[in-house]
Amino acid sequence: MDKANVWTIRKWDYLKKYLHAYTTIVSCYFRDFTYVDMFAGKGKYDGKDGSPIIALKLEFPFTNYIFVEKESKKLKELEGYTSEFLNREAIVLRKTKNEHKKPIDIKTENIEAKNYIKNKLDEMPRSPCFILLDPYGIEEMDMTSVKLCSQKKKVELLINFSVMGVIRNADRKQCHPLLTQYYGTEEWKNVPHNTINRGDLYAELYIKSLKEFFDYILYKVIKNEKNAPIYYLIYATNNDKGYKIMKDVMNIKSEQSKLNHFKIYATK
Repeated sequence: MDKANVWTIRKWDYLKKYLHAYTTIVSCYFRDFTYVDMFAGKGKYDGKDGSPIIALKLEFPFTNYIFVEKESKKLKELEGYTSEFLNREAIVLRKTKNEHKKPIDIKTENIEAKNYIKNKLDEMPRSPCFILLDPYGIEEMDMTSVKLCSQKKKVELLINFSVMGVIRNADRKQCHPLLTQYYGTEEWKNVPHNTINRGDLYAELYIKSLKEFFDYILYKVIKNEKNAPIYYLIYATNNDKGYKIMKDVMNIKSEQSKLNHFKIYATK
């Protein structure tokens, strides 16, 4: 992605809204909390803030930031944008007698996301963390990596599931092994190619795979002007407190509630 289209901006607006609610609460009770952007990109697009800058500009910033980007050129551009935040401080333990400020820590990693997750995820601070998985294509992520992320305590994931990306690769036989790795199963092959809701069925199967590792899953469907799904923003966690925050952000009142294009799955 090199441009900020209307659907990308909607995704960023949604991310900003949730991260604000997340850090407002987490900063009250923890001395460390981490934001990880596994496909950080270059930081700005058409003059608009991408996910890394959105996360850095929060009213209550994270104490630790990790930006993972495999393309050196994009990472260098991102580092130029993030440099202005190096002296920023986070307020921690805000609701306790130990409230204080501490310098935020910003790290960049020039590595593929899957390799980072496999080899370096355990080096992350053992504190609440939010991981954004917004891959450039299905080849950039697999279910094994998602499973490894799920094993961290107090972790919350926001995953961008590209409906059109999956359909495009499902129509290419040479890409089928990649799709099987992406899903962690071959069940995706059972979706008929001529069904009108093909994209939704692919998304539901992906959510089914996630349920193997996460207790709580929520999602939002982003659609185009023809009312066709472009991507699903999927929230996954084993943390009931984070789950409640997300429910509040989405204005969901019960497990069966639907508001606009919001839907909810809860396995507990």
